[in-house]
Amino acid sequence: MFMNKIGLALLLLITVSFQVLAQTNTKLVKQRFVTVAEKLLKASKLEKEAEGKTSPSNPVFSNRGGASANSTTALTYYDLGQSVNPFSTLAAGRNCLSVVPSLNTVAFFRRGGPNDLGGLTGSTGNKVFYDLNTSGGTGIWQNSQGPVFKDDNYINDPTHTSQGGANSFGARYPQGAIYNPSGNLNTSNAVAMTISRVLDGTNGSWGGMGTGWKKLGSTAVQAQNLEGSADPLHFRTESMEVTANAVFAIEPIEDISSGSVLFTDKIAVYKFTYNSASNSFTKTN
Repeated sequence: MFMNKIGLALLLLITVSFQVLAQTNTKLVKQRFVTVAEKLLKASKLEKEAEGKTSPSNPVFSNRGGASANSTTALTYYDLGQSVNPFSTLAAGRNCLSVVPSLNTVAFFRRGGPNDLGGLTGSTGNKVFYDLNTSGGTGIWQNSQGPVFKDDNYINDPTHTSQGGANSFGARYPQGAIYNPSGNLNTSNAVAMTISRVLDGTNGSWGGMGTGWKKLGSTAVQAQNLEGSADPLHFRTESMEVTANAVFAIEPIEDISSGSVLFTDKIAVYKFTYNSASNSFTKTN
């Protein structure tokens, strides 16, 4: 009798198992894997199509309410600046938030929005701003500081041309960080630094790496540099790491000469060394 009960239990277990398998054993549908690089290549085309068009005057924000038993209500929200479109940040590899504990300083880097200054070109989205807080992230934020990189510098600039014409290249997918020189305890001497892709056409696509920087002091002078590249799909930096002596960024080296994005199994590492005497960054590869 005992053995019959064991046999019956096993039979039920096997039957249930087959039923579960029958329910879950659906055919897998092939899905093409789209890399981040391909998404960015598509985004660059969308950027060109969007040139000259006005952005929505009333951006849509996600709902921050609806607290439940599983959520906290002890959070304090601070509205930072806006960006003209979602191409300010794409994917999770870029650094937009920077914290310097020794200075109690927090900064968020982004492309400009409808409330920022358009400069000579009138295009806020072609510039990089940062929202700054010097009280550990609480209290008053100093929004729309900068711009720390701007397209105004390249109006009718013969050095960087796209399809033979005058230009006003703007930053895309910016990264940013606060660089604090070793031993510095004065917030005004820390440097806001950004790295962006620039659609300058030097490689038939993005081609440009735009770097911009500015000390946090209110009277500090903004500086920047635009480096073109003939190599396929430069420059798409993926991260920033700040040390006591330099700022580092990495980039996956890719090839788009065939019309598709191919990884070359190589990674570039860029080192930016700051010279406080000349207020300049020197880049080495």
